[in-house]
Amino acid sequence: LAQAMERPWTTDQAPALAEWLAANEQPLDLIVEATTRPRYWLPSPKFLNGRYDPLVFIDLPLAQTARHAANALAIRSMRHAGAGRQGQAWQDLMAVHRLANFIGDGNTLVELLCGHAMSSQAYRVAHAITGSSALSADSASLRLAELRGMPYLPPVLSVLDGGERLGFIDGAISVSRSDATWPKPDVNDVLKRITPAYDKLVAAGRFPRGEARRQLLLAADADRAAAAARRKDPARLACLPFSRPARSGHTADLLVAEFMMVASPAYKAEDILSVQRRMSIVSAALELFRARRGEYPQSLEQLTPDPLPEAPTDVFSAKPLRYNRKPDGGYLLYSLGRTHATITVAATCCRLSRASGCRTAGCTMSMKKGATSSSVSLCPASRSRRSRMTISDDKDVGIVDGEWIDPADQEPDDAAAVVTLNAPKVGKDLVIRVPLPPFRVPTLPAAEP
Repeated sequence: LAQAMERPWTTDQAPALAEWLAANEQPLDLIVEATTRPRYWLPSPKFLNGRYDPLVFIDLPLAQTARHAANALAIRSMRHAGAGRQGQAWQDLMAVHRLANFIGDGNTLVELLCGHAMSSQAYRVAHAITGSSALSADSASLRLAELRGMPYLPPVLSVLDGGERLGFIDGAISVSRSDATWPKPDVNDVLKRITPAYDKLVAAGRFPRGEARRQLLLAADADRAAAAARRKDPARLACLPFSRPARSGHTADLLVAEFMMVASPAYKAEDILSVQRRMSIVSAALELFRARRGEYPQSLEQLTPDPLPEAPTDVFSAKPLRYNRKPDGGYLLYSLGRTHATITVAATCCRLSRASGCRTAGCTMSMKKGATSSSVSLCPASRSRRSRMTISDDKDVGIVDGEWIDPADQEPDDAAAVVTLNAPKVGKDLVIRVPLPPFRVPTLPAAEP
């Protein structure tokens, strides 16, 4: 299914999947039509049951369900692309984008992160459609305009400082006034105690990604750990029946330790989505350039000032996105991710360059990145060379010698065909390859006798 959501395929390659799409064509068409409506509203069932429930217990039944719908539309889009129906493929792709914006424009991080996930899926579909067939200049220009005009999802900062903060405050009031909490703490004292820790999560979003943001998020994590430790303090526990300030502090520590959001993944997802958006716009501009001139440019500078006013930068490195024109007429466009580094290693390997077809595993070497040493498993080789290697933990995808190593192109027992890090994860690379390798029908295991 992962391939079917990200690579054009045909009915002959996945007949069971094509049959499922045919059986569900009507509901999928209805979802596409629904995404063309100007507004979306689906109140949580918790708001309709006639009683008060804390916001932290809110039900969001459609947020995760919508992701399944987005996956189904992505699969159908790739089938359309595989059959040469580019217009219908693009229609399903844009429906996923609109669905993501409807779901993500909520008041909770759950809704926003579901929107992020669906938008990310839509951008991967766009990457697969890009370059799968030649477009006219008018069609390429229209696609570029649609991607550039796509509404942004709300910033993580606004959701943390809005709906999530309200939910945190509401939870503090609910816990403080609960019949299960006795004797009662001072509600105002609890609110005063929890606010500084939460303020750090919000303040982190006011800084561009970098050291200042990282330090604030680390400080919030330290507050969370300290609150968890104070909750176990025997001296305080002994004072709870007699001291209202002790009860207020204990309640505040419970909320900070157990209910305060961990915001780092949300900020990281926001950065990744921003890079994917920029890469999709650049990819669409590359298609327009090819439609006008018959080939892709040698560098991204040739895209400015027309069709792009300026070349988008990589959010992670604040430098231009990486672009390599390939000998086959295609290209690689990529971000180095949060590591924003290309590592030089001494390698003895022929498999990674795919020059000899060697599929024997067993070679190892050491690699240094800053002060970190890692063991890297490679295949044996017939020659030595120094390789500039971009390492990634994104589905074991790496860029080696300017070439993308495709995980779908590995045999099940080909343990050393992809670079494997035995060290802490170093970040995710984001890659667009044109042309994309074809859909690969998985080899089913042999039936047991």
